[in-house]
Amino acid sequence: TNGGTYYTKAGDFQQNVDGKLVTSGGNYVQGVGAVIQGDMIDNDMYTQFVASKTIESDTSVETINAKATDFSQSAQSDIDAITGRVTKTAGAKISNIELLIADYRSKLNAYANNQVPGTASTNQVSTSTFADYATQLVDSNDAVSIYVDNAKIVQTFETDAATTMQLLAEKISSLQGVRDATFDEVTGTFVINTLVPGKNLTISNALINEQAYATTNVDAISGSGQADVQSSLAALETALASANAQMTQVTTTVDKSALTNQALNVGTLEDLQLNLTNLGISDNQFSKPEIVDGIIYMVQGDNKYAVGRIQTAAFADDLSLEPQGGNLFAATRKSGEALDATSTSKILGNTLELSNADLGENLVNLMVYQRAYEANSKSITTSDEFLNIAIQLKK
Repeated sequence: TNGGTYYTKAGDFQQNVDGKLVTSGGNYVQGVGAVIQGDMIDNDMYTQFVASKTIESDTSVETINAKATDFSQSAQSDIDAITGRVTKTAGAKISNIELLIADYRSKLNAYANNQVPGTASTNQVSTSTFADYATQLVDSNDAVSIYVDNAKIVQTFETDAATTMQLLAEKISSLQGVRDATFDEVTGTFVINTLVPGKNLTISNALINEQAYATTNVDAISGSGQADVQSSLAALETALASANAQMTQVTTTVDKSALTNQALNVGTLEDLQLNLTNLGISDNQFSKPEIVDGIIYMVQGDNKYAVGRIQTAAFADDLSLEPQGGNLFAATRKSGEALDATSTSKILGNTLELSNADLGENLVNLMVYQRAYEANSKSITTSDEFLNIAIQLKK
């Protein structure tokens, strides 16, 4: 304020018309702002909540927030241009997106608990070879089937053998948890690709009538850490694109590392901006602040963004700080220079500081003062009585 740096013990901060955090006297509160990556979230376009996760380490707080366009409205069934048949239903696409959103949230939670680079998950690939399908599927008495997660998927003969196999592939492609199923008419190879990275389906018992065909499963490999999150995100984005939908994600990172007991470099601090529109995070500027251990979050619906950290300071002798009025104090030679107190202090939002008075000592002092008052009062009363007696004797 007024070109100088002052310190306060009063935490009644508020947001001014410019979106900045200020004291009750209008002075700017300084700290460390967030590093922001990603595109601004257009709340009119991106209406579907996808994820919001806070990932905290010893040196930083990171929030990941994602939203999507309304895939339930934009999803359309895939139709084969030649046959006119539906190869994957809109309902199957919506169901798969919901499954992948749940997987993405789960992997964000896992990463928050194990913050390592990790490895990406892979998808399961199941291959069955129906080498003689053309001679086995010849009339309406014939049928081909495969078990997927203990459910028997059956396709009876229709038109010709190749068409029958393609119809089975289309049925399986619309199952939840299946990305796609394809059939090669030349080799008779039937391939099923699962949807969720790292998750296996039970695929077995490939049959034409009662004749069994070998099924080879290359199992999905479950990954870990940040790479696993990215593999889940890639699968989700692909599924959204197939439903004519989009996703946007914003990552904010607030540094909370500190040089314990080292001089505070106030030149690196900045005024704290809270308005999400001014920060380029959301086109909706209305949000609710929340402060947890000095980290400022702005909450908007289901999304929670870390936008900055209030800087705290410590002094060798804080009683020697010079009052400036308005709950502001200036450092003095006796107080010593400001030290970075990020790792040694704790800030709680919506909380009043308890009195630091010693209740026991003050009660004892109160009793002493009360007894002294009573004694003084008694001495005055006695003095008055002696004076009255003296006056009476004189009369």
